[in-house]
Amino acid sequence: VSHYWGTPFSDFVSGIRGHAVKMNKSEGGWECNHYWICTFSNNQWNLGDEIGKDWMQCSFYLALRCGHCMGTAMVLDEDASALGRSWCLFELLQTFQLTQDREVASFRDFWLCTKTGVLNLGHSSTDAALAIARRVANLRLQDATASVLADKELIDGLISSQPGGFDVMNAFVKHHLQGMLADMKRSLKLELDSLENMLLADEVAPPLQPRAIRSATTTIITTTRTPAISL
Repeated sequence: VSHYWGTPFSDFVSGIRGHAVKMNKSEGGWECNHYWICTFSNNQWNLGDEIGKDWMQCSFYLALRCGHCMGTAMVLDEDASALGRSWCLFELLQTFQLTQDREVASFRDFWLCTKTGVLNLGHSSTDAALAIARRVANLRLQDATASVLADKELIDGLISSQPGGFDVMNAFVKHHLQGMLADMKRSLKLELDSLENMLLADEVAPPLQPRAIRSATTTIITTTRTPAISL
C-alpha cells in the first residue's frame, strides 16, 4: 500500500477496505486479504535500519519484489497528496517496472483507491475522481518532496536514470488516470441507463394538459346543448 501519512486514518482504512472487498480472491472472504503497509511494517523508531544504506535492501523494495506481491494499491485524497511524496514515487517506480516485467506473473496492476472506492473500477465518487484527475493533469512528479533531502535526491536520481526518466513516469500515472476516467464514465452511464429504464417501466399516461382539458370540456358542453332532430 502506497499512501501519504497526512491522510486521515479513517479515509485510509476506507480506501483499503474498499479495495479488499472489490478485489477479494480469498476463500475466507475479503477480511483475509493481506496488505503490506509501511506504517505498521517498519520500526518507526529506527527508520535508518529499515531503509538501510542500499536502496535495494530497503523494506519498500523488498516488499514489492518479494515474489508474493500482487500489485500496488495507492490511497489518494482529493489532492493526490501521495504523488507529491518521494518515497511514494519510489514505490511507483518499482510498480512501473514490475508491470513491464512479464516474468513476474504474480504482479497484476496499480490500483488507485479513495475513501469512496477503487477508481480503476469506476466505483469511487464522481466528485473525488474529477478532483484527483484535475490535480494529476498538472502534476509533475519531479516536484515531489521528502522529509530528508538525501532521500529525494536518491529517488530522483533513480527515476532520472530510467529510460525516459520523469516523462515516462508522469505518462504512466496519467495513463492510469485516463483509464480511470473512462471507467468512471462507463460505470456512470450504465447506472444512469438503468435508472432511466426503471423510471420508464413505471411510467403512467401523462395527465391532460390544461389546454386539452378546456378543449374536451367545450366539446362536451357543445354536444349536450345541441337539440335532437326528429325525423
